[in-house]
Amino acid sequence: MSFGFTPSFTGKIILDNYTKSNALVFAKQVCEIMNLEVRYITEVKIIAYTNNILFTRQFHCKITIQIEKSIVSITSASTNIEMYDKGMNKKKVNEFTSIFYNLVELYTREKANKNKLLLSTLSY
Repeated sequence: MSFGFTPSFTGKIILDNYTKSNALVFAKQVCEIMNLEVRYITEVKIIAYTNNILFTRQFHCKITIQIEKSIVSITSASTNIEMYDKGMNKKKVNEFTSIFYNLVELYTREKANKNKLLLSTLSY
């Protein structure tokens, strides 16, 4: 649970054997899966927001993804006026991280299967 005038939570993902562009593609896909509205994107940063529906009491936050070398930093900060977030920022970061790792694992398996298929088609 975060306290402050803008409660936030930051998590990190360490990526070995992947480039910044790979990390950016994975992060963009996670934003789509989580139904986040991407408002800003560069080679090293994505800023996305949860869908803000007027007059609802749902939790709304800004997710910032910063990519440096092989480290992806995810920060979730509340956009509502509140003193604490009831653990929702941490939950958003953990959800993002979980989906991100699942995509990386899926990509790795798919890449390995393509390599096996390629090797099986070669004749000696």
